[in-house]
Amino acid sequence: MRKILVYLGIGHIIALITVPLTFLLGIINFYYFRNWILPRMIIPLIGVILVIIGILIIILSAHQLINGFKHGKLIKNGLYAYTRNPLYFGVIFFIMPGIVLTFGFLLLIPVPFLTYVLFKVLIKEEERSLEEKFGNEYIEYKKRVNSLIPKLKR
Repeated sequence: MRKILVYLGIGHIIALITVPLTFLLGIINFYYFRNWILPRMIIPLIGVILVIIGILIIILSAHQLINGFKHGKLIKNGLYAYTRNPLYFGVIFFIMPGIVLTFGFLLLIPVPFLTYVLFKVLIKEEERSLEEKFGNEYIEYKKRVNSLIPKLKR
């Protein structure tokens, strides 16, 4: 199980829970709470901007991650110099809130918070796997770089 976690991470587990929940709440919101939609002008535009930023973060960090794993190296530069989990950061802090703002479904507001809680619970196992694979190098990296919220001073 741990070997799989090193390569896949916990993202697929989080997605299995949050994606169906997001669709279900979106459908419920659309059919039963149509009047609970956020104002239509600037707020959806902000949502689209957040989603675009999130997608860019995910593309950049996935590219770094794939290249690092090809060579069996721990990635500690680029976005990974600021947060150990830029993929999850992009999803939780940009894409999910962006979707809520873009579509204005107020029932979706809890989904990013649920995703954050799932991340905090599940990331421990992924980090144990990384400690086993990279040893002291990962332990030192953990001391310098936050798990999710970026440290802007390096």
